[in-house]
Amino acid sequence: QLQLDREESMRLQSIAIVGIVSVTLACQWSENRHLKREVAPTELVGAWSMTPFGIESLRDAGHKTHLAPGDHRLVIRSDGTCFFQSFTDPSASRGPDKSFVTSECEWRLERGSHQELVLRLRGQPTTALGPYFYFDEKDGRLLLWQYAGDPDAWKYVEFAKQTNEPQQVRVSS
Repeated sequence: QLQLDREESMRLQSIAIVGIVSVTLACQWSENRHLKREVAPTELVGAWSMTPFGIESLRDAGHKTHLAPGDHRLVIRSDGTCFFQSFTDPSASRGPDKSFVTSECEWRLERGSHQELVLRLRGQPTTALGPYFYFDEKDGRLLLWQYAGDPDAWKYVEFAKQTNEPQQVRVSS
């Protein structure tokens, strides 16, 4: 009887270990695309537009409108102001297409576990979290990105810099 209890105990421990390892590994497949170097504020100034992969990721997240790269713009100015036209919720968790905004904004760089570009949209409470982006580089080109839904899906909203000159885009008050 004692031998049987030990065998049963070992079998249950094995099942528990396999289960824990499986769950842990299942949540670890998100790509680590965070830029290893610090981004300087001067690198961000200019006009940015959504990449084709970003548009594809929005479509995969369930969005049905605003699926042309020209529909999404970010203009970052050296004085700390910006212009943002895109989804504030790329995951479409509030319903497809309900979070599309066109707004003047302010921007800042922050450092949590990774460096981030954080936007505060006009009229947004200072305590509210606005759109934010992480950084990556591809083929020597800086990218701004955020997850478009489940991080394990490897789908991202991406903006690539089009010009170093901030366009004179402004939303009237």
